[in-house]
Amino acid sequence: MVAGMETPASEVLRAALQLIGTRDGIDTVSSSFIVVTDMMQFGNDGVFVVGDGDVIPDPDEYQLADIACNCVDRARRTLHIASPKVALLSYSTMGSERGAGADKVRRAVQILSDRNVDFLYDGEMEADVALVPAYAADWAPRSPVAGQADVLVFPDLNTGNICCKMLEHVAGAKVLGPLLQGLAKPVMDLSRASTVDTIVDTIVICCCDA
Repeated sequence: MVAGMETPASEVLRAALQLIGTRDGIDTVSSSFIVVTDMMQFGNDGVFVVGDGDVIPDPDEYQLADIACNCVDRARRTLHIASPKVALLSYSTMGSERGAGADKVRRAVQILSDRNVDFLYDGEMEADVALVPAYAADWAPRSPVAGQADVLVFPDLNTGNICCKMLEHVAGAKVLGPLLQGLAKPVMDLSRASTVDTIVDTIVICCCDA
């Protein structure tokens, strides 16, 4: 199902949960965006999966861990990235700053460790450390993903939504989404500012997920 051009995201999600429900073993429905840039040195040849930018306003640490897992599933199924590298983002890198937001991200990383997930991840870290090898070498030299992350998990909806729109309108990236994830069947929630090309791309992704 592809919806959202004339319907608020909350109504799309409510209908999807009532009629379709979540996948087995999934507690958190979230969203991801596929970001395509011409900066081939970053991400997976300039391509990223980022989330959540549409569903959960202030995720707790368990929801952040679920968002990371959902985004990895998106990277594998849609982009065929065999070994996603996940950075859980914050204003702090590896304990460099204290605060409730950074502490929450650190707890999410620990939850992923406790779950023994089958992908590389690390955090908390700042965006430049996640993306730029030189910063990674200075601030997170032992991290398995710093400087090479291709899946970025935002700490909250404000950050994710603003970042995706800035990437599209200021940086000139192609941003596909929001792509709902965690539901039993494919559902895509279009932005009300979607172009015809974006709608077509989203329909293709939805069909590939079916």
